[in-house]
Formats: sequence, structure tokens, C-alpha cells
Amino acid sequence: MSNTSGTLKKELIRFALAGSCGFITDLVLTTLLKPYLGYYIARIPAFLTAVTVTWLINRTLTFKGKSNKHILVEYACYLGAMLIGGTVNYAVYALCISILQKNHYSFIPDKHIIFISIVAGTAAGTVLNFLASKYLIFNKKEQCEAIEKQ
Repeated sequence: MSNTSGTLKKELIRFALAGSCGFITDLVLTTLLKPYLGYYIARIPAFLTAVTVTWLINRTLTFKGKSNKHILVEYACYLGAMLIGGTVNYAVYALCISILQKNHYSFIPDKHIIFISIVAGTAAGTVLNFLASKYLIFNKKEQCEAIEKQ
């Protein structure tokens, strides 16, 4: 295995680890907030918290030393990139919620509806988020110059 493919493999494994932590954060917070905010609104603070968790793990483990951006610029770029994948994630999540809440699926417990919907949404956004992290956020190039100049 070449060094490049070995590095990519390590990044993918670490990215998956970070994503797993983010997934758990998202799932737990959505489940806890759902009784107070409902399915759709509860997902927003849960997702934003999960993004912060994954950013911290990715910057310190997955892509350590691969960014020369100021920490706040890096976070803003990461958040912006994750919101693109997050839009896909949320759209799939909302679609699943709306389908699974129909009467003919009433046998599915509430906590399983949340789990199934978050899994589907997360799967839809993961590839996009990895590519954005690797090539836009955690690199030495100035991809986020507009934010940095402000």
C-alpha cells in the first residue's frame, strides 16, 4: 500500500470515528430535545452541537497539522461546509420523519423513528462532508479567504 493510500485510509477511519461521536451526540440530543421542540426543531441544536464535536475531533486527530487557518476561521469554514452536507442530511431526515409518522407505520416506536431518520440523513451527508473536510477545510491552501479577510 502506498503512503498516500495509507494516509487516506487512516483519515477515513479517523473521520468515521469522529462521525460516530457526532452521530451519537446528534441522536442523544435530538431524542432529549424532541419532547420540548418536536422532531424538526430538535434536530437543529443537536446537529450544530454534533458539528462542533466532529470539528474538534477532526482538527485534533483526523487532519492534525494540515490546516494553517486561524482556529475561528477554520471553525467557520468547517461549519459552512458541514451545513452543505447538513442540508442534505436534514432533508433526508425530515423526509423519513414525515413518511414514518404516517398511520400505517404507527407500530414503530418514537425513538426508532428518530434513529432510523438520523441514520438515513447521516448516510446521505457523510461523503459530502468528508470531501469538504479533506479538500476545503483541513489543508494548507487558503480556501476560506473571504472569511479570513473579514
